[in-house]
Amino acid sequence: MTQEANAIGTAYLRVDLLPDDAQPELRRLFRRYTEVRAATYRDKDQSASARFLEGENQGAVEARLAEAAALQKHIWKSAVTAMRRSDTKAQATLALVQALNEMIDMQTTRVAALNNHVPSTILLFQVVGAAAALFLLSLYLALLSRGVVTVLLAAGLLTLLLFVTFDLTPSGSGTLLKMTESGFREMGWDVALLEQQYNDHVTGWDFYLPRLVSYVATAKVQR
Repeated sequence: MTQEANAIGTAYLRVDLLPDDAQPELRRLFRRYTEVRAATYRDKDQSASARFLEGENQGAVEARLAEAAALQKHIWKSAVTAMRRSDTKAQATLALVQALNEMIDMQTTRVAALNNHVPSTILLFQVVGAAAALFLLSLYLALLSRGVVTVLLAAGLLTLLLFVTFDLTPSGSGTLLKMTESGFREMGWDVALLEQQYNDHVTGWDFYLPRLVSYVATAKVQR
């Protein structure tokens, strides 16, 4: 979202390079475009239900996307008309075209990212595979007489691997750990249960993650 905001801001500033009388209409279109894009993110993220059950808010999101696409065409047409004028410098044309292209490409990228979800077939395959692996692991642990606690722990770890993605990124002298939890929508829950489960998980992460940081800081590496 920050990258798209920067792209819109850059394009807006480069409108200054156009003739004075061509700027007001373009600025009006840019302001409206910014409002529509911001509203699209709010429609997507205003609640847990809207975030993970898109059907509750999908109509509003699609309307915003359609309006944004129409505004892009209008901005481009108005900008081209201004850039073709004899009193518009070639350097201004090049700078504005680059900024507009980046702004439009960024919006396309964000829309693709918002609609990028794990297909239900793939998720079902993961669940079935994990269930089979858990069965074999439970059988093995039972043969070793490890007890119920060990089996439940193994089940929890397998479930965690299904719905949580761990990204490790170098950051200065350390490593940044990013944890992304997904799969709520594919569970088939109704809105109330989905929101409850989501809020429970948010509360859990908020409770445990700060403690994980302090634990790692005091942990000793054993060779």
